[in-house]
Amino acid sequence: MNQLRMVKKTSASEAPQVQGIEKIEADRILLALPSALPDKKIAYIGSKDMYLIGELVKRGVCAESLDNTSDALPRITLESKEYDYVLCIRSIAKLKTKEQRLLMMELARILKEEGEILISSSLDYRTEDPALRLAKLIQTEFMIEESALFNERLYYSVHHLLTAPEKFIRASKEAGYREKKVAEKSGLSKMWFQMNSAKPMVYIWRAISPIFSFVQRSLNREWLERVSQFLFQEGGLSHVLFSAKLKPIIEASEEERNPKIKEKKWE
Repeated sequence: MNQLRMVKKTSASEAPQVQGIEKIEADRILLALPSALPDKKIAYIGSKDMYLIGELVKRGVCAESLDNTSDALPRITLESKEYDYVLCIRSIAKLKTKEQRLLMMELARILKEEGEILISSSLDYRTEDPALRLAKLIQTEFMIEESALFNERLYYSVHHLLTAPEKFIRASKEAGYREKKVAEKSGLSKMWFQMNSAKPMVYIWRAISPIFSFVQRSLNREWLERVSQFLFQEGGLSHVLFSAKLKPIIEASEEERNPKIKEKKWE
């Protein structure tokens, strides 16, 4: 268990330059939180997003934190009904179905009755209705008040293509990295990676990699998200962010049992 107040404060010029979905997601989380938090107790559960943590420190946050890469989840060793805000950052997708349900119960246990929880998670767009399934899981313990949806399927596909030369070049230099990447693949994909990360193909990739890097840096992520939404609609959802509060102890309505996902942007 760590204290976020131990993170070194940085000036705007010293702050890490975070790109991609993590920063977009973090900015929306920050919009949902008060500008000053020195008198609030916060539980931060999830991967260490240094941009988000740095911004929280600037607001005077002193939070208990649990890293989702450890064995801390799904059970949480934090006191019950202690926290005004609980931030669950990219943790749920790492757990099995039964563990996800247990995590929801634990998050509800540590949150104050009038507290608020912010849950962010990646979505597997290859599964059916991943956002709706996550919403139903959250609504076992909470009432969802707002949501932000990220349709990044097209961006990730293009990004994967444009970063391929970097991976081939690195694999040609680092045997351990090459062995790991090859082990992750099979069939034609495995043969393709082996061929392109060895001589003579790697020389070609070294020559043209600056072009791929330039195109990658020039990507308009917002435009790609709009195109992805047009092409794939809900089938392209890659991340979701929910703001929720504890569910009152009353019988669930039909709407609660079958939630309809409607995006409400915090901008």
